Amino acid sequence: MNDNPSTNHVLEVARQGATAYLRVLGRATFTVGPALKQFGTASIEEGCTRMVLDVSACEGMDSTFMGVLAGMATRLARQTGGKMLMLNVNYKLFEILRTLGLDQLMECRRLGAVTEPLVKPPLTAQALSPIAAAAADRQTTQRVMLEAHTTLAAVSADNQLRFKDVLTYLREDVKPDNGRSRPPGE
Repeated sequence: MNDNPSTNHVLEVARQGATAYLRVLGRATFTVGPALKQFGTASIEEGCTRMVLDVSACEGMDSTFMGVLAGMATRLARQTGGKMLMLNVNYKLFEILRTLGLDQLMECRRLGAVTEPLVKPPLTAQALSPIAAAAADRQTTQRVMLEAHTTLAAVSADNQLRFKDVLTYLREDVKPDNGRSRPPGE
């Protein structure tokens, strides 16, 4: 196995009882959005009432990844009364989450904050399995991106303005091309 986790995956996951665990390694981007959403949906449907996300090794998060997390946190609260907890959040990420209002959807604990024991026995890195980042096709990824940004925009009026142009672009991008093929990124 390659020792550089960023090249193989950016997310490791596990479920233990009613808790789903996630750990971000490297950059958390749209490429893992569909797999993240699939894991979150399955976890909630299988009875998870708590999601714990460790971002101590996270190098950065894009808006799609944050939007998928916001959707998961909202669904978890709505369907189970459960909560998402983000651990080891550095100052820069905390400020972004706060600015977007995501700290209202999930509990965000700063890097170095003391946490209660999360599992007994403690969950180890060996118990986590990687989620493949490039498993989704382009159309699925586009739909997840649109849904993620729609979720972010729904958090606040400021976010509606912040993501207005992105949403316009994404809505246009997921429309059928009427037989015309669009190059990636166009």
